[in-house]
Amino acid sequence: MKITIYNMKGSAGKTPIATNIALDREYALATNEPYNLLDTILPEERLFSLQPDEEFPDFPDGIDVVFDLAGLMSRDARPSIVSAVSQSNVVLVPIYNELKWRFCRKLFGIWACSPSSDRRRLLNWRAGIRS
Repeated sequence: MKITIYNMKGSAGKTPIATNIALDREYALATNEPYNLLDTILPEERLFSLQPDEEFPDFPDGIDVVFDLAGLMSRDARPSIVSAVSQSNVVLVPIYNELKWRFCRKLFGIWACSPSSDRRRLLNWRAGIRS
């Protein structure tokens, strides 16, 4: 299984989600985040790190990996983003919305799509937390 966690917005919770999936499922974790502390959490043999302008290698089918992509979208980061998403079975897009005006509550959610699906099925998981 190949899973990509990506949102171009920073601080959406991509790294904690990716790290927890990797730890829980004993997957490898691949990141294009140049400054990270993942080597203090995961063993070296399960961590693959590269620069945003580099392509991820094609991981064989027998290797389960979570791609933790940095919160950026630029022409320079395109190689790492495209190479991760193109080999992923699932792409999770963490979202964080905060509505303060009328409802005074915070909404958290994850949008997930299967890039290999013809219909690009969308799943939505939301949990409302009152302020």
